[in-house]
Amino acid sequence: MKPKINFLARRTLAWSPLVILLIWIGLIGLANAEPSKVGPPEITKATLQTKIDALNNRQGLDEAVKANLLKYYQSAEDYLGNAETFNNHAAEYKQAIKDLPEKTKQLQKELAKAQAETAKPDTARFSALATEELERRLVAAKENISSLNAQLKKLENSLALQEARPQLIRQETIAAQQELAATQKKLELPTGKESQAEKEAAKIYLKTLLDARTAELKMLDIEAISNPIQLEWLKAQQQLLLIQKDAAAPLLAAAEIQLAQRRQQEAHAEQNALSQTEQELAGKHPVLQRVSRENIQYSRDLQAITEKIDRYNAHKSRLDALAADIESEFKNADKKIKLAGLSPALGKILREQRRNLLAQTQEDKQSELVQDETAQASLEQFKIEDQQKMLANTETSLRQLMATEVKDAVPEAQRASIESELRTLLDNQKELLNKLSEADTLYLRTLGDFDFARQQMILQANKFATYLDEHLLWVRSSTPVDLKMLADLYPAAQWLLAPHQWLKVAQDTWASIRQSPFLSFM
Repeated sequence: MKPKINFLARRTLAWSPLVILLIWIGLIGLANAEPSKVGPPEITKATLQTKIDALNNRQGLDEAVKANLLKYYQSAEDYLGNAETFNNHAAEYKQAIKDLPEKTKQLQKELAKAQAETAKPDTARFSALATEELERRLVAAKENISSLNAQLKKLENSLALQEARPQLIRQETIAAQQELAATQKKLELPTGKESQAEKEAAKIYLKTLLDARTAELKMLDIEAISNPIQLEWLKAQQQLLLIQKDAAAPLLAAAEIQLAQRRQQEAHAEQNALSQTEQELAGKHPVLQRVSRENIQYSRDLQAITEKIDRYNAHKSRLDALAADIESEFKNADKKIKLAGLSPALGKILREQRRNLLAQTQEDKQSELVQDETAQASLEQFKIEDQQKMLANTETSLRQLMATEVKDAVPEAQRASIESELRTLLDNQKELLNKLSEADTLYLRTLGDFDFARQQMILQANKFATYLDEHLLWVRSSTPVDLKMLADLYPAAQWLLAPHQWLKVAQDTWASIRQSPFLSFM
């Protein structure tokens, strides 16, 4: 009789060869598998700081070993910081690659719009503005141009750095690759006779150095890709600023011309009024005539100071423009020399620029004039301050003048009329003195600004002249000696040794001796 086998038992017997095969394969795989390796702990600033703190608090450790360990850990900490910086820069370059193309397109649209607006500057609107508003607009325009110049200078520096980066990136990449290879070799070399702690610290140091150099190479690769994009972005910004400056310049000039015309008209009208006032003084009381003439003189002094302020402001603007031109020529010359080197053609252009600089630096002769003007203006300001103190209380000054210069015999009605008119004249004089004091202060500041602009221009010119002198020394001023030059020496020697030439020299010398015998033998 056959034994009965249940369903579960039959299935177990049916699948047992397959299960055994799988188990066998698994055992073979486990037998051949390499033992799992636990990687070293991650090196962070926190773990390094913990090691440094533990070393500093540890007692009984040899000081030389301790110093060596601290050197490794601190250097490793620095390299971790460098790697973090490189990674941050790499992220910035990636973001620039992503964002700047679209920003550049948008900026180019603004450029086209700005160029269309610059083509037709609206300068006629200034004629409808009040003088105070026109002066305010003029100050705002000057500040705008000054701000644009500052931004342009900053952009020029950024452009110069970016234009120089490709070559520097290649150099830095080579240096980083060399250091990376040298560090890798050091890691592969057998360890020396150092302690186990020093060996571990040295490995940490080399590992962080490898990570830093790897991060640097990655950053340099991304920077090299982003460099053309950044250059295009910077140049678009520069073009927009130049267009904005070109648009602001005619508006500034129109405002200055309009304001100058108005001041001339006002000065002419005021001069006519002063002449009319002088003609009307006849027959008035002497004290009224004297105070009126003082006011007329103060008014004319105020006009003279205003004209000087305008004149020196115009000189300052010219010097600023001249300094900007010299700086631009300096940068262009330096760029041409660096890119193409010095050639005879370029040397000729630079020599011409050097001769022009000699004429431009003659502005130094104005230094004594500015000093004299400053001293004179300061003296006038002291005199005005003394007059202001005397007129601090108009009523007191009025009573003194009435008591000392208006006789008691003058009828009461006439005396009251003189007092009323004198009070008006003294109030006007007080106002004129205040304006004169403000004008003198402004004039002194204008002189200082002009002198500073003059010094800056001369400094820039001297800097450019020194640069040209250093470089032009190595540019040949004539063609090299060749066979043609040797052939030309024969007629030149004939001319030099000709008897009639020396006879003429002797005749001219004898004539000079006869004309001035004393000077000839000194």
